[in-house]
Amino acid sequence: MPRQVTSRLDETDIDRIVTAIRNSGSAGEARKREAPLRKLLQLTGGPIIRGDEAHFFFESPIDGVVRITGDWNGWKPIDKLDKLNSYSRFYHLRKRFPIDARLAYRLLLDGQHSVFDPFNPYREEEVFGTNSVIRMPAYKSEPLANEPATEVPRGKIREFEVPHLKHGTGANFTRSVTVYAPADMRTISKLPILFVHDGPQTISVGKFINILDNLYNKEPNLDRTIVVFVPPRERDKEYMLNESYASWLAHVLVPFVESKMKLRPAYRGTLGSSLGGLLSAQLGFIYPKVFSRIAMQSPALWVQNEKIIRSFKSVQKLPLHFFLQTGTIHDAETESRKMLRVLQEKAYPTVYRESNESHNWGNWRGSYADVVRWFGSV
Repeated sequence: MPRQVTSRLDETDIDRIVTAIRNSGSAGEARKREAPLRKLLQLTGGPIIRGDEAHFFFESPIDGVVRITGDWNGWKPIDKLDKLNSYSRFYHLRKRFPIDARLAYRLLLDGQHSVFDPFNPYREEEVFGTNSVIRMPAYKSEPLANEPATEVPRGKIREFEVPHLKHGTGANFTRSVTVYAPADMRTISKLPILFVHDGPQTISVGKFINILDNLYNKEPNLDRTIVVFVPPRERDKEYMLNESYASWLAHVLVPFVESKMKLRPAYRGTLGSSLGGLLSAQLGFIYPKVFSRIAMQSPALWVQNEKIIRSFKSVQKLPLHFFLQTGTIHDAETESRKMLRVLQEKAYPTVYRESNESHNWGNWRGSYADVVRWFGSV
């Protein structure tokens, strides 16, 4: 697969190619001057990246308006690619990003058609669908997310149907949860338990189980953890400071899983991203004796005028440990930093992380291993 770098070319070379196309005096001359650019894009893929600059290109024989929506502009069509010349088929935009950034985006054609970048081979599933992705030169992907090699011991997976009461109707239903137990453990009864929100996506998109298996194989001395993946049913209602759902998690799900698996955990924790991060904070605030380790990724702390931040600020220190992580590009950095200040003022043991990424699964996936390491050591 092509790499998102410019090979041997520097910015001067790219500028020279672009300038030559812009100065074309005929269609034939434009085609000739476009050839080096087309060859370069075939070799390296797009966008063409050098240092902290990314050069986006789009080729079309038809005139039109080409814009980019992405993580860095809040998915608003404010970045426009300019046609290099009336004779040229190429549109171009130069953008500058942090050298270690990872960013998702799509092209918007004539304000109607949202498409992948045809020159970019990198596509990943994100919060709201699959997008093209830029990986700047210093960005480091998470190799632990890859499918484990055949020799890597796999954890044991169990599925449980947990009883629930549907909100507002009185109708009973069950919710299927997935429980991961580490491989090669003689006994798991006293292992700590981490309850993870958005369970199915955390497994399928976040590759959390791959990360667990690879991490424990790579770091055999790391303390082990049982992980319970909990799916939402009515996500917005359940995750937005819903005390009924929080009560079900603490008083039904926890004892149910522990009884089924005959567990007496040393401690419990909860992990969530976005609204799931808000839910994790809520669980720690209401049930600190049940969930004593709280991990939040890009938490939606702005809900209800930052109610959860104000709640923690208003009470004495609770018996909690925190892991707080956010991206810095149109993510939850503002509210996360406010929460961090409150946690520091109250002297909570806190691990804090920021990355030059946005509100997406690639960002959160990159921190799962650190969450597991933190959870097993506190």
